[in-house]
Amino acid sequence: MAMTLQQLRDASDDDLIKAHDDIAPALNPSVSYYLDELGRRDTERAIRADQKLAKYILYLTVANGLLAVISICVALAAFLAK
Repeated sequence: MAMTLQQLRDASDDDLIKAHDDIAPALNPSVSYYLDELGRRDTERAIRADQKLAKYILYLTVANGLLAVISICVALAAFLAK
């Protein structure tokens, strides 16, 4: 028997995995079953790559800010040295 939508939303990941594993031997999966899993894995890889790029962007932004502050300090020092 299928879960209601509310039961499905309330179920933990472990509950869903157990429910899947319980009925999996009785299923005859189609090609889309495997294609969906490959798509999910591709999505996970893309998300990890995006998170890595976002981290690098953060580092570059902080470095750019520090260089801007240093540039301002050098410009002020040159201006005051006149």
